[in-house]
Amino acid sequence: MKKNKLGNLIKGQSIVKIKRERMNVPSINGVVIKASEKLLLVHCLVDFHWDGYCIVRLKDISEIQHDKYGVFLKGILIKEEIFYIKKKHPSIDVSDWFSVFNSLVSYKRNIVVEGECDDEFLIGKIEQVNKSSVDIRGFNALAEWDPKPTIAPYSEITNVSFDNEYIKGFSKIRSLIGKSVPRKRKPGRGSGKGSVLES
Repeated sequence: MKKNKLGNLIKGQSIVKIKRERMNVPSINGVVIKASEKLLLVHCLVDFHWDGYCIVRLKDISEIQHDKYGVFLKGILIKEEIFYIKKKHPSIDVSDWFSVFNSLVSYKRNIVVEGECDDEFLIGKIEQVNKSSVDIRGFNALAEWDPKPTIAPYSEITNVSFDNEYIKGFSKIRSLIGKSVPRKRKPGRGSGKGSVLES
């Protein structure tokens, strides 16, 4: 997509459908909040309500669709006071993944990191941001913290999401359990090797 068209969609707060057909993953519906040469920050729309944010790679996108339905839907959401023109969004630097995680770490919230090309998924907290990878302290389906953080290389990350219902739900369970996080290792740079789910 041409920069000026993408810029117009951002400025107009247009509801769009983002397709990533090469990866064979579901389309993302929502409003593009910010874009760089590499990444897009999207305010996600699911079943007529907002459901957090996701950040995806521009190179994976096959099409950003904006049509009459998006215009129609936006009008309905405005009338129902679901769509707010002046809504304040999180301040995330989307220059690259390093900048994204350095922005997200200050929010101190759980996030989801995905490597969709290999169907990899990790939910947890950012423990350390490295030059070529990020260390995530994940937790499992029982909301139990992993004994050590997982190294997620930036080259394998395709989608990062936060503030959605799934994450909030699991985070609430995690807080109710109340088990402490395993002792953090001494600060150091990640190796940048391994898959998104390699500890």
